[in-house]
Amino acid sequence: MSLIANQVIPTGYQKSEVGVIPDEWKISTIDDISLLPMQNGLFYEPARKGKGIPLINVSDMYKAAPISIDSLELFDATLLEVKTFKVIEGDLFFTRSSIVPSGIAYCNVYPKVTSIAVFDSHLIKVRVNPAIADYRFMYLNCLATHARKHLIANAKTATMTTIDQKAIKSCPVLLPSIKEQTAIANALSDVDVLLTELENLIAKKQAIKTATMQQLLTGKTRLPQFATYIAGEEKGQAKGTKPSELGEIPEDWEIVKFGSIVNYIKGYPFKSAEYTDSGIRVVRVSDTSFTSIKNENPIFVSENSRRKYKKWSLEKGNIIFTTVGSKPPMYDSLVGKAILVESHHEGFLLNQNAVLIKPKLAAENISNLLVSHFRTERYIDHIEQIYRGNANQASITLDGLFEFEIPLPREPEEQTAIATILSDMDNEIQILEQRLKKTRQIKQGMMQELLTGRTRLPFDTSDEKSTEIRNAN
Repeated sequence: MSLIANQVIPTGYQKSEVGVIPDEWKISTIDDISLLPMQNGLFYEPARKGKGIPLINVSDMYKAAPISIDSLELFDATLLEVKTFKVIEGDLFFTRSSIVPSGIAYCNVYPKVTSIAVFDSHLIKVRVNPAIADYRFMYLNCLATHARKHLIANAKTATMTTIDQKAIKSCPVLLPSIKEQTAIANALSDVDVLLTELENLIAKKQAIKTATMQQLLTGKTRLPQFATYIAGEEKGQAKGTKPSELGEIPEDWEIVKFGSIVNYIKGYPFKSAEYTDSGIRVVRVSDTSFTSIKNENPIFVSENSRRKYKKWSLEKGNIIFTTVGSKPPMYDSLVGKAILVESHHEGFLLNQNAVLIKPKLAAENISNLLVSHFRTERYIDHIEQIYRGNANQASITLDGLFEFEIPLPREPEEQTAIATILSDMDNEIQILEQRLKKTRQIKQGMMQELLTGRTRLPFDTSDEKSTEIRNAN
C-alpha cells in the first residue's frame, strides 16, 4: 500500500510537513543540527592563488562528491584566514548562487583527509553537530527531494538565483536516531564504493582502447596474422613500412581520402508542422552526443510517411556526421562529430544539418573502424582547420570533411580484424556503462526509500550492519 495514497497512515508512521515518516523520527532544521553558526567563506583574490593551502571554490563543488582534495587549487591564506575559515571532515557546503533555480544551494561534503583547507565567499559552510547527526546522513538529506524543494522555493530569482543563510537554516531535515542515520549512510556508502569501482574500471578500459587505437589505426602495431608474409620468398619475414603524408605506414596499407570510400545523403529539412507525438523518430543534431543518439525529448513524424522518407532512414552501420555545432573542444555539441548507427536506431529518420554516410567498403564492421578514426586528436585538428563561423555557431562543408585522410589496410580481412577488436572493446565499455547507469538508478531508489523511512534498516546495539531490510509498505 502507498504511504500517501488516500492519506492512509500505516501503523508505526506519522504524517508530517514533508510526508509520512516513522513515528520515532523527528523533523528538525539545518540550523538545529549545526554545531557552529553558519558561515560564508573568505574573499578570493586571484593574485594570491598558486601557493599556500587548498581552497574550495564553487567549481570544486561539481567535480566530485565528496569534494576531491586533489583537485583544489592553492591559496595564500593568512594565519587569521586559516583560523577563521578552516575546513574539517564532515563540513557541508552550499552554493550561494546559480544561473538556474534548480542549481541553487548545491550541496557537497568535505571528506576525511589530513590536509587543512579553507573556502571562498561564494559558498556557505555548515558544521554538523556530531551529537545529533551523522554528517554523511545530513549530506544525503540535503540532496533529498524534501530538502531540494525547500531550498529552491526559498531562493531569490533575478538575473541570477541566489540564496541566503536564513533559507538554508530553515531547510527541513529528517532525524532518525544516530545509529539509524549511520546505518543508512553506511548502506549508501557501500553503493558509492561500487560506483567508484565501476567508474575506475571504465576509465581503465577507455585508456586501454585509446592506446590500442593509436597503435592499430596507424599500423604501428600489426595483428600477428598480418604482420608477416605468408607466401613466396619472403614467407615468414616481417612486413616493412613506407613513408606517407601521415608518416610511416605499413607497406601494404594506403592513405585514402574519406570521401572516396563512402556514399552520402544530406538530412531532410522536416517541418515542425509534421511532428507528432508518436510514429517514426526524427534525429536532430540536438539529439546527438559526441558518440551516440540521446533518448531525451524525441520528436516524431507520422508512421504513414515511412515510404515517403525512406531515403533518409537509418540503417545499422551507417554513420551520422553533424555539419553544424560548436568548435572544439566542446565535444558533445561538436561540429563534425561522428555517430555510429546501432541496430536500435534502425528506421529513424535524419533531419537537416547532418549527413548520412554509407561506407562503400565491403569489410565486416568497417564502420567501427572508420568511426574510430573520428575519435582521434588528428580528426579534431582537422575540424579545427575546416570549420567556419564562431565557437558556438560553427559549420563545415562536406568537401572539407571528405578531405580527411585515413590510413587503411588494403586487405579487407585486416580491416575486419581491426574493426572487430575495437568493436569488442566498445561493447565491453558499453556493458560497464550500462551497469554504472543501473547502479546509479538503484542508489537513487535507495535514497528515496531510506531517507524518508519508507524502507527501514534494522540495526543492533553493536552498530553492526544487518543484511536484512524490512519494507514498511
